[in-house]
Amino acid sequence: MLVEATNTVEFAAKACIAALERKIHVVLMNSEIDLLLGPYLHHVAKKNGVIITSDAGDQYGVIARMAREIQMWGFKLVMLGNIKGFLNRYATMKSMVKEAEKRHLEIHSCVGQTDGTKISIEMALLCNAFNFKPIIPGMFGPRCNHVHDALDVFDFDQYDQGVVDYILGAQPGGGVFVIGKCEDKLQQFYLNYYKLWGKPPHYLFYRPNHLCHLETPRAIAT
Repeated sequence: MLVEATNTVEFAAKACIAALERKIHVVLMNSEIDLLLGPYLHHVAKKNGVIITSDAGDQYGVIARMAREIQMWGFKLVMLGNIKGFLNRYATMKSMVKEAEKRHLEIHSCVGQTDGTKISIEMALLCNAFNFKPIIPGMFGPRCNHVHDALDVFDFDQYDQGVVDYILGAQPGGGVFVIGKCEDKLQQFYLNYYKLWGKPPHYLFYRPNHLCHLETPRAIAT
């Protein structure tokens, strides 16, 4: 099995295609290649009788796993959400040198995580997977204190289909969330009884973290 985690595009494409053509399963821990060539790589994998799948531990993988489970419980998916700690759309290679060194990141990766490129790629992957859309181009990204505030800063009734977005600076940092809709009165009673945070018919589900290095083995195992 190949776990592709380089965050490159050209090299990753060649490596993935070579592996698939040799009938080797592939896990993509690389959202860039996943978005750009995912459907084509799936075609190559299917042709060769092997599997290519997205990572289970990065934000988009964790959100997708949550969303599938919430769907299974009978909720209508309204929003798939990310929690971003900081955003500087004018970050440059020069301005991010010290931050990249501090976080042990390659400079281009650090810039992409800072200027919104990375989160846009990840949420685009979710749009493609669930047939959702961003509220506005580039997403809205309101600043919040806590993920609970997501129920207050978005008007879910105005969206004609499921949407993706993020909240900025909210706790828990590194978390992700899903908004589900349930109009069944009996279920609403029990959801309230079990203290699920919500403003009926909309309910908030969230995880306080995503742990790529620990959760990627889930994708390998399954």
